[in-house]
Amino acid sequence: MPVEIRQIDISQACEFPVCVVSHSSQVGAHVALWYSCEPPGSRRLLHQAWHYLTCDDTPAEFLARGHGCGPVVMVVPTLDEDEGEHLRLMCIVVAQRLRKTRGIGYAIDSHDVKLRLDGSFDMGASRGVTCATFVLKIFQALSIPFLLENTWKEITDQDRLNEDKTAHKAVVAGLRATARKTTDRQDREEIEEHARAIEAEIDAPRVRAEEIAAASGLTPRPGTYATVEPPGRAVLCAVNPSKYRPTSPGPGDPTASVPLGPLTPPAGPKRPPESSLKDAGTAEGCVE
Repeated sequence: MPVEIRQIDISQACEFPVCVVSHSSQVGAHVALWYSCEPPGSRRLLHQAWHYLTCDDTPAEFLARGHGCGPVVMVVPTLDEDEGEHLRLMCIVVAQRLRKTRGIGYAIDSHDVKLRLDGSFDMGASRGVTCATFVLKIFQALSIPFLLENTWKEITDQDRLNEDKTAHKAVVAGLRATARKTTDRQDREEIEEHARAIEAEIDAPRVRAEEIAAASGLTPRPGTYATVEPPGRAVLCAVNPSKYRPTSPGPGDPTASVPLGPLTPPAGPKRPPESSLKDAGTAEGCVE
């Protein structure tokens, strides 16, 4: 069954307790969990915006952080009632934890990261997550069948691998640009060291944000690279139709070319005050 993609107004109500939403970013797409919360009728967006900028945003904050991100789309979820409610509650738990911490780092290789059921992250040997793997870790913590991450290691398409490497280099360049703009010497040196470490990860498999969005609407799940990649490109076309166009008009094969330009690093400090990430507003832009 093909995934269903809808352009949405995230300030409005939604019939699903939680779903994955996406908008365009500097390296393709950005992804977040759009969930219902208190007071009744309210919704927030949980996502990894940038380095140490793990956000629980209102719709207005999310759109402002995207700096004119264009259309926002949701993928109609194929979660059953229990899965949807468990995912929604986990979003609330993670968001509550974020109000007491400074969030987590932005990194390419997140294989060792695990989300605990209390909303805290065990980083293991990894240095952070992307917006895509942040959402993935939440699904994994709840043992919800989602996608088989190991199948991304089997990619042999050289164009795809080159595109992913280009995106990873852009992330490293963005971190270095953020370091240059950081006035505090200790913070600047920490970000520079982080960028050097992340540079060693540029050949790591890349689960893309649009593929995370597509996986949430698959039937059956869990998805593999082969089943997620085509609808992922359809998501990419939906969030930025002027840049990404289907390369095959055939029904059921929503493919798109994926040009990647240089990444303009987000402005602002490395991290918001530890006491309240959710109030960071437009300090950073969504990178991936």
